Amino acid sequence: MKGSIKLFFIFLLVLSMAIGGCTPKNEPSSTAKDSEKEDTVKEEEKVVDVTDITEFEQAPMLDERDLPPVKERLPKEPKIPNELPSDQLTVEIGKYGGTLNTVAQSVDWDPDLFVMNNEPLLNTPGILGEEVTGNVLKDYEVSDDEKEFTFYMREGLRWSDGEPVTTEDVRFAIEDVQFNEEITPILPAWLHSGGNVDGAPMKLEIVDENTFKISFDEPNGGFPISLAIQSWRGYADLLKPAHYLKKFHKDYADPQELQESIKENDFAEGEDTDWVNNFNYLDITERELNHSNAVDFPVLYPWLPKEKTKTHVTFERNPYYFKVDAEGNQLPYIDTLKSAIVQDTEVTALKVIAGEVDFNREATALTKMPVYRENEEQGGYKAILADLHNTPSDVFLNLTYEDPVWREVVQDLRFRQALNYAIDREEIIETLYFGFAEPSTIIDSTFNIDKANELLDEMGMEKDSDGYRMGPDGKRFTIPFEVQASCT
Repeated sequence: MKGSIKLFFIFLLVLSMAIGGCTPKNEPSSTAKDSEKEDTVKEEEKVVDVTDITEFEQAPMLDERDLPPVKERLPKEPKIPNELPSDQLTVEIGKYGGTLNTVAQSVDWDPDLFVMNNEPLLNTPGILGEEVTGNVLKDYEVSDDEKEFTFYMREGLRWSDGEPVTTEDVRFAIEDVQFNEEITPILPAWLHSGGNVDGAPMKLEIVDENTFKISFDEPNGGFPISLAIQSWRGYADLLKPAHYLKKFHKDYADPQELQESIKENDFAEGEDTDWVNNFNYLDITERELNHSNAVDFPVLYPWLPKEKTKTHVTFERNPYYFKVDAEGNQLPYIDTLKSAIVQDTEVTALKVIAGEVDFNREATALTKMPVYRENEEQGGYKAILADLHNTPSDVFLNLTYEDPVWREVVQDLRFRQALNYAIDREEIIETLYFGFAEPSTIIDSTFNIDKANELLDEMGMEKDSDGYRMGPDGKRFTIPFEVQASCT
C-alpha cells in the first residue's frame, strides 16, 4: 500500500522527553506565535557552536565515581546533537536523572533501546538525508570525482572503558574483520564500487591517528548517506574497539588465552572456525546490545548494558559519551534505561495502563489503541499516532526482471495505472489498519474497477475462461509474491 500510513506508536511522555531535553509541539497557535517561535529556534541554532563552550558539566550520579574530570572524558570538540526540524520539536535544555522504563517482547531485542542508543559514523538533521553531517566522526570531505572520501575523527574521543578511539580501530574493523574472509566470507555490497558485489572492494588509507581515507574505483556519491541514516547502520561496521577485540582474533591473541575463551563460550568444536564463532559472539554490534554478553563491551553509545536477566535489561549512562547540549552538559540526561521483557501485547497493555512503562513505540498493536486512549488519565501517559516517513508494506514492481513477457506488461504505464485503480484502499485501511491510515495524496488513490479494466482492455490483455487476464504470450499473467513463512 503506497503512501503515508499512520501506524500506531505509543509515546508515553512521563520521562521520555528528557532523552534529548525535548517537549512535543502543542496544537498550532496563531500564525504570529508560530513565526515568533520559529525565529527563536533559528536564533538559537545560529549561536550554538561547540567551540564556544569552555565549561562542561556531568550528571550527579557520576560525581561519586573515580573518573577523570568530564572535560577530559569528552573529545576536544564534542558533538552537539543535530537539530530536528523546528516544526516537529521544541528543543530545550534538560535535567539530569531518572529511569526510563520501556518494554520488549523479545529476549534479545528492544527496538526502542536500539533507536535510542544507535550512533552512526555520520548523521543527518532529518530522515530524508538532505544534509549529511559529522556524528561519531567529526567531519568528512569528498573528492571532486566522488571516488575518494576523507574522514576526520574526533580528537580525544574515548570508548566507554576510557581507551582512546583512533584510526587503528578503523583499520582493525576493515582490514582484520571486513577483509578477513574467515569472519566475512562476502564483503557487503555497499563496501564495493557501485554498491554491487561485482564491483571492486573499497580501499583504505590511514593518514594519521585521526584521519583516514576510503576510495572506490568508480564514483560513489551516495557513500556518506550509507554511513548515516541508511539501513539504520551504526558505526560498528567500520569502527571497532581494537584494544578489546584483538584478544579474541587469531592474528593477535595469545593462543592459549584464545583457546580458553573459546572453551568458556562453548565454541570448542575442534574446527578451524571455532575462533571465528567465538569472535563474532564477543563482537557486539548496535543490534546486539540486549544480549547478555554485551555487558562490559566497549561502546560509544549514550547508555551501556549493565545487567541482563530473564525479566529485564538495564542500561546506565556512558561516562565517556561524546555529546553535549548547547550549554555544555554531557548527555544523556536520563541516568538509566530499563527494558521489561514480556510475553505479548496483552502484557504490554497491562503494564502501560498500570503506569509501569514510560515509553513504548513498537511492542504494541494497533488494536490496542481504544484501550490505551480510554486509560490515558489512569496510567499517566499519552497515546499518540505518529506519521511514518515510510510504510512496512510498500510493494514495487521490478521493471527490469529478465522475463520478456513480464517486462512488456509491467513497463506499460497503463498496466501500472490499472493496478492503482484496482486497489480498494479504503477497504484495506478499515480491515488491516482499523481506520488508522490515510491514502496517498501524491498519486490519485481513487478505487475504480471499470477504469482499471478499460486500461487492461486497451493493452490487449484478454481474459481466459476463468476471467483472469492473460499476457502477450497467451498465458495467465501472474504477479508472484515471496513472503517469509514467519510473516504470514
